[in-house]
Amino acid sequence: MKLTRTNRSEGSTTLARRAGSYVRAAGMFAAQVTAGPRPRPRPCPALQDESGQGVAEYVIILAVIVVAAIILAVAFHEQLAAVWQSVTSQLGDLA
Repeated sequence: MKLTRTNRSEGSTTLARRAGSYVRAAGMFAAQVTAGPRPRPRPCPALQDESGQGVAEYVIILAVIVVAAIILAVAFHEQLAAVWQSVTSQLGDLA
């Protein structure tokens, strides 16, 4: 920041005003530093409740297993149909 004087009397008052504002700003900064950090706001109690977290994890695991089973059933459809036919025919022979 460049301080210039246009008039001798005007320059000294402008300079003094600017210097005063710097001192006030420095004083406010010093007050903030010495006051220490502001206390953190407490989070909402509903966000701290983790009682449903375990259930949600089990649901996700179950969903992954179901998707994997569907993918395997579609991929091995013909082999599964042959095995199913063999099992049902053998059970029919026992009856």
